[in-house]
Amino acid sequence: MKPLDPLTPEADAPLRGIIVHKILERFVRSGPAPDDPDARSALLQVARDTIDEMCPWPAYRVLWLARFTRVIDIFLTEDTARRAIATPEGFEAEGALRLTGLDFEIKGRADRIDRCANGHVILYDYKTGAPPSQKEQGRFDLQLLLLAAMADRAAFKSIGKARTEAAVYIGLGSDPKCIAAPFDEHPPDKVWAEFHDLIGDWMRQPRGYTARLAHMKRTDTGDYDHLSRFGEWGDGDDIAPEDLT
Repeated sequence: MKPLDPLTPEADAPLRGIIVHKILERFVRSGPAPDDPDARSALLQVARDTIDEMCPWPAYRVLWLARFTRVIDIFLTEDTARRAIATPEGFEAEGALRLTGLDFEIKGRADRIDRCANGHVILYDYKTGAPPSQKEQGRFDLQLLLLAAMADRAAFKSIGKARTEAAVYIGLGSDPKCIAAPFDEHPPDKVWAEFHDLIGDWMRQPRGYTARLAHMKRTDTGDYDHLSRFGEWGDGDDIAPEDLT
């Protein structure tokens, strides 16, 4: 189940993120090389056109273009280094993979997949906010680690089976920075095995499903808080199984 979109669309952070992803997808896919003298003006034009197309609020068009303009130079500089070691090949790549022995399929989308000369791939994920730290990725935000494990197992049909050499968050917020997935401490094979065991454990009928089991912050909200009647109980309450039959 997925939450419904609001009846009245808003100029919110998710929409801004979608627009920035679309800008970078269009530029990287068909724009000039990032070290081309015309790259900055080309990327800025793609940003203008995309924001005008996808954002119907004039004031937010001006604001979001100004925010994006602030990170153009650092993006082009860093992307020149990225293109020196790999070539962009996958854009908003959809992947799906069934877990062995379980009636469960995981699906994911990689913002960008670059191919190295040795055939390996590098996964990138664009973040308009602050990217998660390596510590946060190891415990609470396993998105890139799982995408890497999926790529290793040929989940992305447009890419095929390829060893993931690295996976990196590209932060494009007020403090632009790139943070790599912690492969040394959490290699994709280990993450995949732990994920398989976790899903297998959740699918045992007597176990049941516990709401808000591993939130990073108590202030974090979830799509299903109202269904679990959160508020009638708190995060500090003891977890006690209850037979409702």
